[in-house]
Amino acid sequence: MAGGNLRKYVQPLPVPGAGIVVATPTASNEYSFTQRPLDVQLHPDLPATPVWAYDDGSGLAGQAGSFGMAVVAQSGEPLRMSFTHQLPAQYPNWIPVDTRLTPRHDAEVRLMTHLHGGFVEAASDGNPAITPLGFGPGQSQTVVSIRTRRRRMPASLLWFHDHGLGTTRLNVFAGLAAAYILRDEYDTAAEPNPIGIPGGAYEIPLVIQDRQFNRDGTFRYPISEVPEATWIGEYFGDVMLVNGKVWPFLELEPRMYRFRILNGCNARILDLSIGGQKLWQIGAEGGMWDRPVPVQRLVLAPAERADVLVDFRKLAGARLVVKNHNPTKPVSTPAPSLEQVMQIRANSSALPLTCSLKRFEHRSSNVPSRTTSGKSQKGSADNPTIARQSFCCGGRRQALDAARQFDVARALRSRSREGNPPRAGSAVGHSLPRQRDYRHLLRRILSWRAESLHVPLCAPREERRYLPLHMVAGRGFDQSLTTAHS
Repeated sequence: MAGGNLRKYVQPLPVPGAGIVVATPTASNEYSFTQRPLDVQLHPDLPATPVWAYDDGSGLAGQAGSFGMAVVAQSGEPLRMSFTHQLPAQYPNWIPVDTRLTPRHDAEVRLMTHLHGGFVEAASDGNPAITPLGFGPGQSQTVVSIRTRRRRMPASLLWFHDHGLGTTRLNVFAGLAAAYILRDEYDTAAEPNPIGIPGGAYEIPLVIQDRQFNRDGTFRYPISEVPEATWIGEYFGDVMLVNGKVWPFLELEPRMYRFRILNGCNARILDLSIGGQKLWQIGAEGGMWDRPVPVQRLVLAPAERADVLVDFRKLAGARLVVKNHNPTKPVSTPAPSLEQVMQIRANSSALPLTCSLKRFEHRSSNVPSRTTSGKSQKGSADNPTIARQSFCCGGRRQALDAARQFDVARALRSRSREGNPPRAGSAVGHSLPRQRDYRHLLRRILSWRAESLHVPLCAPREERRYLPLHMVAGRGFDQSLTTAHS
């Protein structure tokens, strides 16, 4: 087996327009993809690696790694996407399929694309419960997202990937995954955005995946040691890929950057740091938060996303390493250590700062926040820790209480989304409802035991149910919003 001894930081990180293809629509709000094989060199010391990819009709000459496609969509606008199966009819030798789990109990490649975290109708969800057989060679799947103002999704980073029955882990491992970036009138991708955060070349997606390699360059997927069994419970690699390249480096300017981070690993829980720098997390799967949250480490389960700002102004000429640590309690993982992720090289030339954390902060002076003593106080920029990630990073009671606060505030804002116009300087663009309503629901949430964090579903208040965190941690927070649980 080859992989763990490969040289690090010898190739640049693929970014949109330079290694990652930004999909071209075939018509207004329509995309047509073919799923087809592609050979790409993921490291100079490896032969070309065969991967499976989504081709938008460009031929994928601009895809540099195993993860190389991104769709940019506008919130509130309907979108139609088609996917045509042009992959081999049977799984190749480097993908060990367990025929006990496939729809027809054979090695036929049957695909089905799923928009992870998307608000779509059941028939377009890529759900094996709706389409158990998926789509075979030559067949096409059409996904229609009909969004109205009432069902409008916030600007956020989603991703689409294969969701075939019994083969999701294998098809994603082979390369069938791509980014889906949702924009709105506040998060426009301009530099700077209307809300004062970086855009353009200063907004960079970081899709992190762990893989193993065979000496011939193919991906390696171990099989079970149990006789007559192929499937294994968890897959862990010994090599980190970022945006589809092995241990890449990123050259940047000494200024503020926005990183859109996705844990694309099959099973590994990431605990990330960026050269010991403070990270300002401004959002997650469900969109942007009220205010930036300072964190030193970022814990992400598979499929989870994080939207963070990092200030490199004082680091001109520095070289930083993005590291993955073994998560601390209460997070537990059997994954072997894999620390090195990528390198960041800050150039020596300085540019003026064009974004401001102050402009991002939500003007919520009357929103109560939980202190370590358990008493409520007014929110401020000095006490912004109201993030669910705080539970993973600290595990303290006040972090749990703060996370509940955030979930409550977000649920209430979603109910009042259309009735309250955006205010200047607001990242979310919604005013909170009356304080007494907030406190009523807050008392309801905070009455639970601190050891059992729950998150509210986006459902009418009288029908709202709750899911324990451990039930949703591995599949993304916003995906739980469409899950019925009683």
